[in-house]
Amino acid sequence: MMCLVTEATTDCLPPALVDCLLDSALEPVLDAAVQRGGQASRNQKNSGAATEVARALLAVTVCDPACGSGSLLVAAADRIARRVAEARGGRRCKPLPGPASGKSDETRAPASGRARLQ
Repeated sequence: MMCLVTEATTDCLPPALVDCLLDSALEPVLDAAVQRGGQASRNQKNSGAATEVARALLAVTVCDPACGSGSLLVAAADRIARRVAEARGGRRCKPLPGPASGKSDETRAPASGRARLQ
């Protein structure tokens, strides 16, 4: 496979593959975390649902054993961040351009601000 090399990164996973992997492997885990957080909030009367859902989402561990360019991990972190923002604010978030969207690195936001509310 050819790798896309730019000044900032080396992307060896096609964006469509990153999306497919995360759709099939990460999204079900995030769905289960949301359910666990909701259940925990019903069991604990002292914390709100948003707090427990966010806590469950942030407890998810993502491992990329290939440890290449990091595009898979960045996309996974982006998805988790969007879910946490949705749980805390109740609003849908749109993904920022990045490796999984096929956009160039010049349009990518810094890692500290990956998801933004619409």
